[in-house]
Amino acid sequence: MEGIPRYIKFLEEIKETFEQLGVSFELDIEKLTKDDIKKIQILRDTILYKNYEQLNLKKENPFIQFLIGNLKIILFSIQVNGGWLVFDFFDLDAINNNYKIMAVSKDKKQQARHSPYLLFEIPKLFSMSNLKLNVIEASFKKIVYDNDFSFNLTNNFLLNLLEYYDQHKHKKEILDLTINLYEYINKSQPQNVLSFMNKMQTIKRQREFTLEEKMEIINRKNQEQHTNEILCGFYILLNSSIEFEIQFNKLSN
Repeated sequence: MEGIPRYIKFLEEIKETFEQLGVSFELDIEKLTKDDIKKIQILRDTILYKNYEQLNLKKENPFIQFLIGNLKIILFSIQVNGGWLVFDFFDLDAINNNYKIMAVSKDKKQQARHSPYLLFEIPKLFSMSNLKLNVIEASFKKIVYDNDFSFNLTNNFLLNLLEYYDQHKHKKEILDLTINLYEYINKSQPQNVLSFMNKMQTIKRQREFTLEEKMEIINRKNQEQHTNEILCGFYILLNSSIEFEIQFNKLSN
């Protein structure tokens, strides 16, 4: 009987730990292995009590992974004032307050502060149980899109996100995130035709275009001279198969 209050407290701590991580904990405690229980205890100590004694913290690898049943939790670690700080990888404020993610081009001629979520490929991000799409969206909205390098990094991320969606079409929230980010970019780069087209490609995955949207696509196509690749994109948006075929042949030639 003496162990019952302790057990109840442990269950309450588990609930609070996973709530702080934004993870739904639906595992049957009675069916977990001793190793899983141990990991839960370490995770609890880390999140609730900032006790990192049982963590193998390494400066060269800031990521800490917990595999518990079918859950995968990713934490982030950083040295601060001679000690360590460990927190949810999707705690954007904690990352921005303690760490600066700088993206550098391969030739090292360009660099820009960017989203920490560029560090992982899309499938790996979506394998994380503590994934928070609203946090990812917020991280990309903190970027200053005043150069091609910053835009290209975000654009490539979003195109990879759409490719992932095309293989997992039940994840409709991906489309909302992608549209929101392209709309955000379009506000700071209204003449960016690639951002506009990719936003419309995303909308097309979601629903039929409205008449106003079709008119906007036609107007953007007619506003200026475009490369053959861009024109092909416009014709795809408009379902203009004959024009696309003609333009695509020019592109092939």
